[in-house]
Amino acid sequence: METDEEPGWEGNIILALGIDYGDRNLCGNILHCDLKDGVLEMEAEEVAFITDFKILVENHYKDMKVYFITEDKEGDIYTTNDAYRKYFHGLPSDYIVVP
Repeated sequence: METDEEPGWEGNIILALGIDYGDRNLCGNILHCDLKDGVLEMEAEEVAFITDFKILVENHYKDMKVYFITEDKEGDIYTTNDAYRKYFHGLPSDYIVVP
């Protein structure tokens, strides 16, 4: 663990999973984590639009798919990779889908 960072910093979570983050963009903190019905749900506050946390986890766990949603500070632009709203049901109709 990086002692000069917050315990919930994404880099510390990645290190706890046994993943080397190298020079990846990890500038967020995990605020909440819950495992329910086989789905791990995390809420994070990130400085960057989308950090490399998702990429590192998916590369480490080859059979895992990470779905995410981001919301801008004004709360009117949503970005997700959940194109069919399987996990994020309450999205407004004008959300942006990214790979």
